[in-house]
Amino acid sequence: MTLAVLMRNWMHSTKKSDHTANTIILTAFLGGAVPKQWAGYVAEHPIPAPRLVLARILVGASKGAESTKKRTPAQAADAIISAFTTHFETLEFPQLENEVKFFLQLIMVCAEEHRPFVRAFLKSGKFWAAVASVLRRSKQVPQGSRQGMLAYLVLQIYVNGWETMEKEGREYIDTTIYNWISGGLLGALDDIVDLLTSSPLANNVGSPASAVVLTNIVSVIMTHIELESLSARTLAALRAELPRPRIVKRMIVAGSTLTGDRESEARNRETMRGMKDMLGGRFPDENNGAWLQGVWQLLQSIAFAVQDEGACARRGCDRRADKGAGTTCKMCKVTVDTSYCSKVPSPTFVPLSFPHPTSTTVLAGLIHMDPAVMQKLLAEETERRTRWKVLISTDPRRTVRVLTAAGWAPETIDGDTSWDVPSILRCLETPSKNPQSAVWRRLVKAGLFTAL
Repeated sequence: MTLAVLMRNWMHSTKKSDHTANTIILTAFLGGAVPKQWAGYVAEHPIPAPRLVLARILVGASKGAESTKKRTPAQAADAIISAFTTHFETLEFPQLENEVKFFLQLIMVCAEEHRPFVRAFLKSGKFWAAVASVLRRSKQVPQGSRQGMLAYLVLQIYVNGWETMEKEGREYIDTTIYNWISGGLLGALDDIVDLLTSSPLANNVGSPASAVVLTNIVSVIMTHIELESLSARTLAALRAELPRPRIVKRMIVAGSTLTGDRESEARNRETMRGMKDMLGGRFPDENNGAWLQGVWQLLQSIAFAVQDEGACARRGCDRRADKGAGTTCKMCKVTVDTSYCSKVPSPTFVPLSFPHPTSTTVLAGLIHMDPAVMQKLLAEETERRTRWKVLISTDPRRTVRVLTAAGWAPETIDGDTSWDVPSILRCLETPSKNPQSAVWRRLVKAGLFTAL
């Protein structure tokens, strides 16, 4: 009964010392990392199979603290998820890292052995909101070798979400994605995007790159938009949380080559090869910059797919088209010359294909377009690059202003928008190769490095 008691203690623990001891022991017995001091004993007394350990753990959750009535399997699962939710909301680092590791180990075993637990964590909106809060707080972890690890581990919870929801059917797919979005996933990513793109984990030091995980998460969302698996409620939740220009910009910058040296040029060639692999439905290496491209391209695709043609596309603005042209929107700070404040433009990049990690569906990263539309978009991109090649040389302050735009910024001063950022970054590659040039010095003086 020791494991049952440990589980009951974990569910009701209030002291850090009690919590740490319980989670480390339970994680190890479920197949996780075994403390070094156990090595000699475990060598002679192997730990039982995880499925046998799970059965004893569930006994510990079968009764409440004050109740003598036994819970059903579904009720016990709900009680465990409720305990995780409370712990995620109240614990601090490093206890949070132990808690997340315990959850990941538990869900790995339950995915094969205990479906009630899987369904309980997929459908719990409070649980997913607590997960997003941990993700957001991960940037507060002290700097050092562990910074970024908590965020990476939390992202693995979303990975488990997509891997298990598809086995449970359409209802759970829609509910899970709704819980992700309404629980604050995109807002949390917005808060920690600098951590994800600057942490050693973003460059695959010791673990898979965060960009790979993020690309797969947004790919799953886009997949189910295209498969029409999502309800009107979930699409509305996505619409309310998009666009996310800060994430897009940071991913573009992290994946761009601006130094002009041989090493950066080699990375750029690797990224292009990775993008070709994606077009062929293959996974590039985890270090490849194409994964950073995948995150922002898919996010823009989702924003384009769920937009309301009759509404302002700026996140948080509810101005409708029927208010008429020629009025000023206080939130967007623009005088509206059309029937909307702003609009998600059609994506102006070549669509990538991402192999769906849990199905045979190969996802086109963008809404499929006919050749005429694609040709028009490519022509617009050519015009944009031509314009910025001139502006980078003649108006460095304008260049920096667009790169530092915090909002969606469509129809802003001189017609510049945050969608110009990819074109600007590509145009910057040429002057960056000559850092002593007058053009590059003027850009630096205008605040280019601060903007990036």
